[in-house]
Amino acid sequence: MRSAIAFAIFALGVLTGAADAAAPLNGVRWSANAAAGCTAGDSTIHDNRYLITAGSVKHQETNSDLITLYCPVHNQPNFVNRLWVTYRNSTGSSSALSYISASLIRMDISNGSITTIVTFNSKQFADTGDTVNYVGFPGYTFDGTRYYYYVRIDLKRNTPSDLVIFYGVALTYQ
Repeated sequence: MRSAIAFAIFALGVLTGAADAAAPLNGVRWSANAAAGCTAGDSTIHDNRYLITAGSVKHQETNSDLITLYCPVHNQPNFVNRLWVTYRNSTGSSSALSYISASLIRMDISNGSITTIVTFNSKQFADTGDTVNYVGFPGYTFDGTRYYYYVRIDLKRNTPSDLVIFYGVALTYQ
């Protein structure tokens, strides 16, 4: 239920840095739900760091270690210029130690080298409840003949009392 609410909040946002429930999120080129569209990294799985609840991903009750998720960008969009993240960081921008970051990354098909195209970090926003925010960038044209693409999500919390939840991610063009 919570992820359905988060998705509804996400789908109603506008491109101002923070969501405005009065306007739709236009120009969506790709999106992924936290639990259904992303895969946990090895240490996240082996150390039992995360919990899936209603499609969202968060820390196990007593865990504060880094959680890393990888969200493959299927059916690559033509052109994007905003990376949106739906999340909760109960510390907002007040704690540099608790955050959610999302990086759009390309991997060279010929040699596996990676390049980060853009990174979103929740520490840039003061929101402490369920929210959707974005980072804008000059724009990027995907080249599926030379690169693989994915979004890397990192969730980190300073103490078990900090609430850091990831709901979903999207690429848009506006």
